[in-house]
Amino acid sequence: MTLDGNWQLAGSRSAKQFPQLSMSLLVNGSQILAAGSMDTQCTGSFFTAGGGFSLAGTIAGDGTFQLTDAFPPPSTPPLPGLVHISIQGRVPRQGDLSWTGSYTLSNGGTNSTCGVNQAGSFQAVSLPPVSGTYVGSVSGNASSSKVSIQIAQQPAVERTTPTHSTFYVPLNGTITIQNAACSMQGKTSSPSFLSLLSGDQLILQFTMDDGSTVLGLGYLNDASETEIILNALGTVEGKCHGVFQSGTLTKQ
Repeated sequence: MTLDGNWQLAGSRSAKQFPQLSMSLLVNGSQILAAGSMDTQCTGSFFTAGGGFSLAGTIAGDGTFQLTDAFPPPSTPPLPGLVHISIQGRVPRQGDLSWTGSYTLSNGGTNSTCGVNQAGSFQAVSLPPVSGTYVGSVSGNASSSKVSIQIAQQPAVERTTPTHSTFYVPLNGTITIQNAACSMQGKTSSPSFLSLLSGDQLILQFTMDDGSTVLGLGYLNDASETEIILNALGTVEGKCHGVFQSGTLTKQ
């Protein structure tokens, strides 16, 4: 087994278990790059904190590794409340079906509204490459739409600068939207990094047949990948301009 691929480390979107931590990994020699998504509950509060992240690390001679922020420290202090993520793990041995490790999530108590200081262990669960057709209804703004998304995960693309390396996992696909006001079709926009996968998080951008743009943010429900939970699906310009909706799409 290789570390390359998509992994669920902790939590569950469908069961609303926190922290929800997933990431995609790319291994190049002894270097590991991670692009992921994290959501967690704030300490003593009903608020949540989270978002996407990029980590990097090096595999030691004994197979262990630590992943920390991929970007170099800024010259100014970090934004208050920014959650820093650290992942420790070990490369799976031949024949292993998974790998184990631990995580640390912390914002150093710099946010009085949302303090995060959490740590735990995990057994990583492999997420298959995303592929298939997802269909369902989304609603919002006093309207509803039928949506069909056909999507396919593409090979990872590494991006290197003089100071750091990152990567992304492109998603190619098409979308059909139908509602009482309009109907339209589109395909994922170019360049490819506008639609991507980070662990279980999908960021989508479609160019529609009327020249408008549809933006989507969603998550896979779990390792079965039977559903995409769309937190937001919105149009920019065009005949369906301003329709922002959410809902669940089911794999056909």
